[in-house]
Amino acid sequence: MSKENRFAPKKPVADAAHVEDIFVNVPTKKLSIDVDADLHKRLKLMSTLEERSMRSIVEECLTEFLDTQGR
Repeated sequence: MSKENRFAPKKPVADAAHVEDIFVNVPTKKLSIDVDADLHKRLKLMSTLEERSMRSIVEECLTEFLDTQGR
């Protein structure tokens, strides 16, 4: 019986609807930040309209930012 890689994508990235659909059992760390109330309201609204978690939107934005910075 082979062990499944717990960090392996559970489906191809192109087929994933959301960031959280790409990986399964990825270890996480807690990040607590204070943001402007209006920014939070905009994030929450986008989350609702796109039927996505606020976490997935923030993770996607952070990933895109860090990728463009070459880190």
